[in-house]
Amino acid sequence: MMEVDSLPAFDDLAGAPVEGQTDPTFTRKSSDYESRCERFLRPEDRDYTQQFASMYFFRLETLRPVLMQQVEKKGWIQGEVKLADQLLRAPEDATSVVIVTLFKDMKLKPSILRDYKAGVGVVVEEHLDNYCGEGDVIILEDTSGRMQLVPSEILRVDDVTTGIICALKGVSSKGKFIVEEVVWPGLAPQPALPLGQPDDQYIALMSGLQIGAENMDTLALQMMIDYVTGHLGSSQEIAHAASIVRVVIAGNSLATVKAPAAESHRAKAGSAQDIAAAARALDQALLQLASSVPVDLMPGTMDPAQLMMPQQPISRCIVPESSSLKSLTAKTNPYEAVVAGVSVFGTSGQNVDDLWRYTKREEPNRLDLLANTLTWRHCAPTLPETIACYPYKTSDPFILDASPHIYFAGNQPEFADRLVTDEKEGIATRVIQVPSFAETKSIVLVNLRTLECEPISFDL
Repeated sequence: MMEVDSLPAFDDLAGAPVEGQTDPTFTRKSSDYESRCERFLRPEDRDYTQQFASMYFFRLETLRPVLMQQVEKKGWIQGEVKLADQLLRAPEDATSVVIVTLFKDMKLKPSILRDYKAGVGVVVEEHLDNYCGEGDVIILEDTSGRMQLVPSEILRVDDVTTGIICALKGVSSKGKFIVEEVVWPGLAPQPALPLGQPDDQYIALMSGLQIGAENMDTLALQMMIDYVTGHLGSSQEIAHAASIVRVVIAGNSLATVKAPAAESHRAKAGSAQDIAAAARALDQALLQLASSVPVDLMPGTMDPAQLMMPQQPISRCIVPESSSLKSLTAKTNPYEAVVAGVSVFGTSGQNVDDLWRYTKREEPNRLDLLANTLTWRHCAPTLPETIACYPYKTSDPFILDASPHIYFAGNQPEFADRLVTDEKEGIATRVIQVPSFAETKSIVLVNLRTLECEPISFDL
């Protein structure tokens, strides 16, 4: 390990060179920042006795006007083709337009209720990589009832999941709907990018540090921290690192600790010590980062945070030393902010992982699924059916009412990115798969001026 003191560095938060360092010295760039995570804080009127139907109905009614605009652009409603205000009122054997929620009936999907009704009690389902199978069907649903969709290549059952809202043009016949055309909500409006930024500024996206894992690469982790804080690399690389104005850690910062096989008091105590040691190591890592650059910490599936989406900020007591710094802020999952006038939205990856399990393609691509959520205007359409979430009564905070400039999902198996655009509407969103650091030893830097991004690897 290199001696940190022998390398040029910068003291970014103070905006002045580090005392005692020799030239060259660099100063951390700073930028305006506005957090917009408030809408993901847990609702005060939580009621877990209610059903989730109201959440689906709110999603449908919120996106209905958007789909009506898309239908008008398509010119579907003309002549004898009418809009059916309710699915079950669609005229029999005549072409009509319906706006519905998709429900995907899957035989392989885990179901505790099904096992209970079958008399086998509550059992742990076998976890599969993908739950798509033969016999899966799409059911259309709105406030009036349900109707099965006749399978076709126009709307393939393997391409969609439960919870997506769309408009369909087709024919209702004998209790089933034959689709002719389909339209999605499309990209939401987007605020304009700030003009005239004089220089490059970057946001660093990382996820899946998994501190405390048995096979943890502490050298790669320390190299990454040293790079971001300006203690590693050539003068050019350190100057580049000085342009990082914010770090976002997208979940799974701690590794999952396996329960001890033995039930002895000593085994349990050892497991507790492992968890405490991992938390202390995370605290020290965050302390190094946050002493040099503002850091936003999101929870993930492995972290000590509640499971239900939106996940709430990690408690300060988990990382007490680093939490004393104003530059470290615990955020929700999903995450939303505006950095240097650039809107940023992302998750710790649960939405993409779940879509991956419940869709199937000949050439599967996680980036396609993430980009699709922009077109569907919902970051996680599979909740609340297959992702646990709060039972919202009169809202759905996961609806994308604006297209972000940067849209990411953490804890993915590899880095990938794409610019999703709508030239007519002037919309451009950089969609990013943020790789798991534990698996790839990589982070992602995104240029806030150009929206270009690059992975930085620390794998020796």
